[in-house]
Amino acid sequence: MSTMRIPFAGYPTYWSPSLGSQNIRSHPLFVKYSYTAIGTIDVTQLKASIGAMPYDGENAAILAYLLPLLAACNLVA
Repeated sequence: MSTMRIPFAGYPTYWSPSLGSQNIRSHPLFVKYSYTAIGTIDVTQLKASIGAMPYDGENAAILAYLLPLLAACNLVA
């Protein structure tokens, strides 16, 4: 049995600090949530922030950070 590797472009499922060329460290939502304990994040507010963003290339980096954060919040809720 052989395994075929399929190349993907874009952002990984789980966020890492080396996401492409976009620097999200100064993004207001990164600043807001990066120093907040996961168990204390208001999930409703996080969902509203995500829902207000267009799903486009400009927001890809911050969404790659926020979507796994939302999943983590749901796991500890």
